[in-house]
Amino acid sequence: MPKFLRLHLTKAPPRTVAVNAPFTLGISVTDDLASQVYFGSDPIPHDSGKAQTDTGTLKYAIFSISTATTKVKLTLVDAATYTPLPELHIVTSTKPNTRGTVVSIPPTGRGFVAAQVSIVAASKPKPKQQQQQQQQQRAVRIVVQVDDKHLLDPSDVEGDGDGDADGTNSEEIVSKDIAAVVGSSGVLNSDAGEFLPWTVYSGIVTVVSTVGESEVDKVQDCQRHFFFSLHPPPTTFTSSLLRIAITEHAYMTFSTGTHTWDCSPVLAHYLATTRTQWLPSTSPVDVIELGAGCGLVGIVAACLGGHVVVTDLDDPADSPLAVNVAAHQHLIKTNTGTLSASRLEWGSLTATQISTLLHPTLRTTHRKTLLLAADVLYNIASHDALLATLVSLLAARPDMDVLIAFKKRGAGEERFWEVARECFEVRCVCRMWSVGVWWLSGKKDV
Repeated sequence: MPKFLRLHLTKAPPRTVAVNAPFTLGISVTDDLASQVYFGSDPIPHDSGKAQTDTGTLKYAIFSISTATTKVKLTLVDAATYTPLPELHIVTSTKPNTRGTVVSIPPTGRGFVAAQVSIVAASKPKPKQQQQQQQQQRAVRIVVQVDDKHLLDPSDVEGDGDGDADGTNSEEIVSKDIAAVVGSSGVLNSDAGEFLPWTVYSGIVTVVSTVGESEVDKVQDCQRHFFFSLHPPPTTFTSSLLRIAITEHAYMTFSTGTHTWDCSPVLAHYLATTRTQWLPSTSPVDVIELGAGCGLVGIVAACLGGHVVVTDLDDPADSPLAVNVAAHQHLIKTNTGTLSASRLEWGSLTATQISTLLHPTLRTTHRKTLLLAADVLYNIASHDALLATLVSLLAARPDMDVLIAFKKRGAGEERFWEVARECFEVRCVCRMWSVGVWWLSGKKDV
């Protein structure tokens, strides 16, 4: 079964880098539980790490990805436009004259590689140009991605083919373009299986021409870019490609809201490809996202015209969620949607709490309501509170539809569907890359 993996800058770049001044990048690969990938010829068994418990507590394990050398490519892009920079290159000490540096991760038994790199000018400036450039600064991002030469065409990868968790019939959707959604040109094949590696963009690095050493202070964030193809594009769009840049914490932590989990791009992709069903352009739709994390799903829904409130247990101001909501406001408003963030603790909701989750201009009228949630079932201890939240919202909006993206991570998680069937009609409508999308709607006799 194909799996998602993430490239990480374990040792992030400095906030300010002088041209030709060397600095170290640490590169690693993890899954969304922060499980460390082991690059070695002797795989470490799963039970040698800390496995996930039945209560859903997030722990990390160690596993092997490949006995072969994995190669990742480093490039520089403009921090705002993400376009390549012709005037600057990033190079390693081993290949100082190579543009688009490739770093090898050999099967050494370590979970990361340290690369000594420098940012250099593409050509030596003339004396007058050099004097002018000494006062210039350039904001850049370092892009880390698996070298395309080591990737398979996604169309050669088999679908999940594992059926539904509860044995019900559902539409089996094998997505061949999910690789493009997460910004990858293909699939990494290894002795441990097939993986889709997510590219990482560093936080903003300021490149200065003044001779000196790079700063010790490291960037504290990074970005993941997601690409959604819209056919046909909405009339308000100038392009059929929707690009969403999600800011995450630079380092994997056990706080669930600091990085994008596996289910989020799948649910967002499903929403984009079926938008006329869930977000018709003929009438406004209230959208509520539970457990929004970094906000990818809600942002996509807002870009597609939804009036969205993204919620999480943590205060959005203390997480990347607020940053991502603010960063996409212009794009969202251009496409007639709205987006705001709110803190929400799950459980039975009062009428006042429910009112705050609906867009102010729509609270007094009956509108279609869509609830979205991705990767919210990993902790079975929270299932009752989650279901109480859904029931409260269903009572206020009887025609509410719920889409939950689910990936099995531990024992007992599927029991949520059994309990949910007491109040909802439940069926799986999509399955791709070990993630299922489930549709819940109110029972007619409830």
